[in-house]
Amino acid sequence: MNGTEIRIVSAEPKQLAEVLDLISRFYREEGFATNRDQMKEPVERLLRGKGGAILLALSGSFPAGVAALATAVGIEQGGLGAELTDLYVHPDFRSHGIARKLIEQTIEWCRQHGVNALSAVITPEAQAANNLIGFYTRFGLRNTGRLIMAMKIPESH
Repeated sequence: MNGTEIRIVSAEPKQLAEVLDLISRFYREEGFATNRDQMKEPVERLLRGKGGAILLALSGSFPAGVAALATAVGIEQGGLGAELTDLYVHPDFRSHGIARKLIEQTIEWCRQHGVNALSAVITPEAQAANNLIGFYTRFGLRNTGRLIMAMKIPESH
């Protein structure tokens, strides 16, 4: 990094390509099967503020990192909750506090939008490689010990 200040902004629909580039790179690095074409519709929804948001870290005009969050009403949370679905910093910009800034701005976004609970899902591989439990704990998230089960809903024929 050349000393350029990092700004965190709410990404807009016109930044679709930049967001897709970052998330595609993240998914390739992590070995996730979701491809860029499959990402486009949900990213566009979030960029329009439908069910969450995407925050973009910019170094000058260069996209250096991204945080995506999805919101849903939860009975247990007593209202609106959010899940940090993706957090990624471009390799050229790591170890400069960008992930920290993205998390801090995610928490602030939640406050401003009436979200009263934030969660993050951590894969075993990401935990082993990056100690994300330790990272997220610094911001007040805690390991609830819950197990997440998931399935893809097949299309009806």
